[in-house]
Amino acid sequence: MNPTLPKCGTLDRNKCPDAQARAAFDGYAGYWGRYEVQPEANVVIHYREGGSVPDWIGTTLKRYVQLSGNRLTITTPPQQVNGVERTIVLVWERAQ
Repeated sequence: MNPTLPKCGTLDRNKCPDAQARAAFDGYAGYWGRYEVQPEANVVIHYREGGSVPDWIGTTLKRYVQLSGNRLTITTPPQQVNGVERTIVLVWERAQ
């Protein structure tokens, strides 16, 4: 999420002007659902049951995982992002 988004001028998300609503949509992606861990393959499969993009519903994502001490690293397979092939890496570290 982009913390510098222009304000909508209202707390009612349904009254946000089109330009601000589009900026908010373009700057956010989220989904939820079940997941399955396959430890022998260092893989987690996400079963998307809902999300910020309706076309994602009912699809799955494969992510590679590595756990080392207090650090969990989640890596995507190569994917197209804005016409460029990228691999995205997310690192979570447990707070002390």
